[in-house]
Amino acid sequence: MKVKKSKDYRAQLLEILKESDVEKQNQPLRDLAKAVGAQQPATRGVEFRDMIVSNINHALQTLTMIEMCKTANRNFVLAIIATSIALLGSSVAAWVAICK
Repeated sequence: MKVKKSKDYRAQLLEILKESDVEKQNQPLRDLAKAVGAQQPATRGVEFRDMIVSNINHALQTLTMIEMCKTANRNFVLAIIATSIALLGSSVAAWVAICK
């Protein structure tokens, strides 16, 4: 899931929580939990609104961490490539200086 999608889900969660009637929040919260992969079976047939919201937040935090790790990995690879190119450039410069 991309960062934009995660932000959209967060905005959707805030909109659902703005609803003053708790009964009207239940189904949209369940749908959102299912969409973000935070759906878990209720124990003893009881689902608590706070538990669903907590699961959604946890799933969105996990998605954010995954995106951060992907970004860090990409930056690390770019740094390794840049270092290799700089090393090659300095090696060529040293070789040219020695050959003169």
